[in-house]
This record gives sequence, C-alpha cells and structure tokens, in this order.
Amino acid sequence: MTLLPPNLLTYMSEEGYDKYKKIRHLFDEDSKCDPENDPFRSAYKARELLQEISNKVHVERECDGAHVGLRVLEGSLCYQLGLNYIFCEERPCGEEYLQKSVTLLKDDLDTGNSKDAVSIVMAAQTELGILWASRYQGAEQALSILEKVESSYHEYKRKSDHAPLTIDELLSPPEERLTDAERREKFENIYTHALFYLAQVHKNLGNNDLAATHCQRTLRRQLKIGNYDRKEWAVNAAGLSQYFITRNMFAQAKHCLCCANVVIEECETTASDMETAVFQRKADIARCWVKYFLALLEYSKEKLYDDVLELDRDRQTNAQIAQDEEDEIKNPYRMPMELGVEEENTRHQPIVTFEEARQVFLRCKTYVDFALKFFVMDGYVTDNIELAQDMSALYKHLLFFEIAKDRKCKMHKRRADLITGVLEEINPQFYLLVCRQLQFELGEIYSDMVDLKVEIANETNRPAGPHAVKKINSLCLSSIKYFREFLDTLKNPNGEFPGTLDGDVERPAVVANFYLARLHSKVLASEQQETLDWKRRSLQFYQWIVDYVQRNPKCTPSVQKEFEICQEMVVLLPKSLDRQL
Repeated sequence: MTLLPPNLLTYMSEEGYDKYKKIRHLFDEDSKCDPENDPFRSAYKARELLQEISNKVHVERECDGAHVGLRVLEGSLCYQLGLNYIFCEERPCGEEYLQKSVTLLKDDLDTGNSKDAVSIVMAAQTELGILWASRYQGAEQALSILEKVESSYHEYKRKSDHAPLTIDELLSPPEERLTDAERREKFENIYTHALFYLAQVHKNLGNNDLAATHCQRTLRRQLKIGNYDRKEWAVNAAGLSQYFITRNMFAQAKHCLCCANVVIEECETTASDMETAVFQRKADIARCWVKYFLALLEYSKEKLYDDVLELDRDRQTNAQIAQDEEDEIKNPYRMPMELGVEEENTRHQPIVTFEEARQVFLRCKTYVDFALKFFVMDGYVTDNIELAQDMSALYKHLLFFEIAKDRKCKMHKRRADLITGVLEEINPQFYLLVCRQLQFELGEIYSDMVDLKVEIANETNRPAGPHAVKKINSLCLSSIKYFREFLDTLKNPNGEFPGTLDGDVERPAVVANFYLARLHSKVLASEQQETLDWKRRSLQFYQWIVDYVQRNPKCTPSVQKEFEICQEMVVLLPKSLDRQL
C-alpha cells in the first residue's frame, strides 16, 4: 500500500479525511437539493474544500517531488477538481485540471508505480475524451485519447496481477480502504466507461463496425460486472441490433433484441415517473423490433425477386430446400444470459412462404400496437406517423407473398385507410415533408390497386362489367388526386411549377408525373372522345418529363428508365391518337 509522508498523514487524520467525507456528501447528496437559481451551490462548497486539501498536498509535493504517494494524491485531487469544474459548466478549467492529473502521473505508468497511478490516469483521460467528443470536429482527438485509455488498460493487465489503487483511496482512512476485489471492480468499471464512449466516437466518425464491436464489448462487460442501469442497457442492446440489421446479420440482431426484452422486464416500476420511463424504453425497444421484422421481410423479398420484382416460384422452392439443409447459425456475439424460448421462437432465417410471412407480420404488428400506446399523436407526432408508415410497409411486404389478387387489394385498402387517417390529422404547414411522403405513398397504393383490378378483370376474358369499370376509374382518380396533391406542394408561392427542382424531390416529381401519364391512359371511358381526351392528357405528362429532363440533363441518371419510356411514348401515342380519330 502506498504510504503518505508522516506530516501529511497527520494532516489527513486530523482534517483531510473528514473534509473529503464532507466533499462527497456535498457533491453526491446535497447537490441534488440545490435551488434552480443556484444549481451549483453545493458543488462550489465542495470545490473550496478540495482546493484546500490540494493546496496542502501541492506544498508537500514541492518539497518532496519524488514521493509517489504525494503525486498520486495530488493527481487524484486534480482529477476531482476537473470533474467539479466540468459539472459546473466551466469546461476549460476542468480540462486544465484533468490534463494536470495525467501529466503528474503519466511517467508512473511505465514504472513499478503503475498500480498506484493507472486508475487515475485512465479516468482522467476518459473524461478528456468525453470533452473532446462533445466539441465540433473533436472526434479524432477524442478517439486518440480514448485509445490511450484502452492501451493503458491492456498494458497494465499484461504486466500486473495486482489490484490497482482506486481513484480516491488515499483520501479515505486506512480502516476504510477497499479489498482487492473491490479495487478490481472499480478498475474494470473505468475501462468499461471508456469503451462505451469509444463506441460513440467511432459511430460519429462513421466507423460503424468498430462502433458496434465496442458497444457489444461494453454491454458484455456491464453484464459481467453487474453494475449498470438496466433501462439504458436494454435500449443500447436494442440499438446495437439495428447495426446488425444493416449487415443482414439477423440472428445477432434478434439476440440483442431478446436480451433487451429480458433486461427491461427486470426494471422496478414502483414510482409513477419510473413507470413512465420504463414504458418509454419498452416502446423504444418495440420500435427496434418493428425495424427488425421489416428488414427481415425486405431481405427475404430481395432473395425471391424475379426480373420484374415479383415473387419467383422457382426461387421460392430452392430457398425452402436450402433452408431445410441449413445448419444452426452460430452467433459469436452472444451475451452471457439465459433467454429461454423467446429467442428460439423468433425467426431470423429468410422468409419463403406466405404462412411464414404472416407469422412475422402478426408478431411485428403486436410491437407496432405496443409502441403506439406510448407514441400517441398528441405529443409524439413524428414518431406516431413513422409507426403508421411502418405498419403500411408491413402490409406491403406481406402482400408480396400473397398470391390471390383480391386479398392483395384488401391489404392495399388497409394501407390506404391507415395513411389517409394520418394525413387528415396533420397540418401540412408544419409537416410538409411528411405530407409529401404520405401523398406519394397513397398515389402508389391506389395505382397498384388499379393494376390489380385490371388484371382481375382481364382474367375473365370478357370486357369489364359496369361495376369493375366504375371501381377501376374510382381507383385511378384517387391515385391521380394524391399525386396531384403531392406535385402541388412543389409549386412556388405564385402557384407555378419550378423549371428546376431541388435534388431531393426531383426524382419523386418525375416519377409522380410518370404515374399520372400511365393513370390517365388507364381510365375506362364510355365514349371514344372521352377516351381520346384522357390519352391526350396522358401525352402531356409524358411530354413534360421529356422536356424537363432535356432541360435538366443532370437528372438523367436518376430517372433513366422512366425517361426512355417517355421518349418512346411521345412518339407512339400521337400516332395512336391519329388512328383513332
């Protein structure tokens, strides 16, 4: 055990230890009750006492700079002063004290004194890394500092089996010193804290793979040590699942989400505010589950697409055979916990059949419904709308696996009712971008229903009856209505369509006009003249697209297929009209 010089040990016994106890009480307890108009009152009092002890130690160290105990004690006090200044929103002073702490002790890391200094240096560097991470363009410097913490941890573990001294151990009486097990736990906690912020910094720098690795290591270490906030752990585990989803690693994503479910259920909900906090975390986790199932359905569709983005039955059969032969996926990212049957009963393999898709649909819908209980329209408008869009996407994915066209139409109708209900509740003045998304989606939904109804009518090998004609025309007009509403939002204050559109709406605007051209040609009119009128309007939309792309050639790559079809139609459609005159 590192010892202090006799004269300083006498001071600590008579005053220092008691002052430090008072400091901890001021900072840990009294500060919670400080008034709003004086929020740092207790912290300022604690700072004065810290400074008194620090001044005394500094004088002693000036007289005996070679004494390890004096350097370690002053380094500990500088670290705590740094935290105090940061807490009081005086970051420059806080950074200065943290850096002083590192400077005092960095040479001791390379000597036999590392067990006395390593915890303080790692803790101070972690706080410096956090400071830099919060600054504009400070992520690179934060990464450099936090990697030093990681290096110090591994270097100490490689060289020593001793439990290192804790940050403030020399500020406590000898009879209150910690056991080796307690010291090791605190040392591991410092490294875990650093790992957590390393994950954040890597994420901010776009190093997603490294961010996920550090996040997963942090979560595993927290489980092993047992000292963690269950609500935050569960949300972070669910967040990690979203990384695995982007890599199509669905077994790993599922495992993270199942772990999140288990841990969030362990949270106590005795107070009403705690119940609300846990409810929100559960709703957040439910949304991550929704994204998981949607991504699994999308991934499964991509594996079964044919050349026209429809279900390929041959690929479906081959996928079923391959799935039956697949060995159990081994997951190197597993957390050290028992999950029971939930993980076993949750699908992560690609979906092949409609029944499999239906089971995933029903499971996902339960999470949407749960999330909507918290993210209500009154207070969580954006979240509520996104959940409605997720539910629409869920129906869209399910109908890909459906064969019966009439049932597909019913699913589209549910999507339309869902989106229409949301669109009617929001104000386009405040949610213009969202309104555009919903209007465009409704236009697509009704257009898809038109195509399905036309296919159903053609299967009879007879002209469409009055009821079918009326239904097809009604759907055409609904689709036209929403695409027009979408395009109207792009007009300038004078009600004119701009000659050049912004990049983020350029392709949607061209595609909307392309839909309108097709829809006008699908309307079934009873009189020939009316039919010709609809086709002339169709030609106008095709011509608009050709003119726009020729006027704005930079947009050609993003609308190449539509542009080529339009070029053909502006040549063929006039000839067709001439023949019908």
